[in-house]
Amino acid sequence: MATKDNAYNMKEAINLLLRTYKIEGKYDESKVLFIYREVVGQMISKHTTSIKIKAGTLFITVDNAALRSELNFAREKLKDSLNQKIGKVIVEEIIFR
Repeated sequence: MATKDNAYNMKEAINLLLRTYKIEGKYDESKVLFIYREVVGQMISKHTTSIKIKAGTLFITVDNAALRSELNFAREKLKDSLNQKIGKVIVEEIIFR
């Protein structure tokens, strides 16, 4: 944590700030939204019209019914990929619309 002169490195300071203001959860959820496009790729990202996360549930709206059906089959793999990329379990369920 702190060194002898009470100095923190940047990562420690940010983590302390997030814990102090109790916004760690919201920060982690925003990371999911940020990395979603990287995980799913350009083609799926292009057909995604809306993405939201609330209480561990990721809501994804796609504009193609066939793609939505395919994504439903790959739901667990997508959930695992997102959580693995973040380094902890944030997404507990995915709902496609």
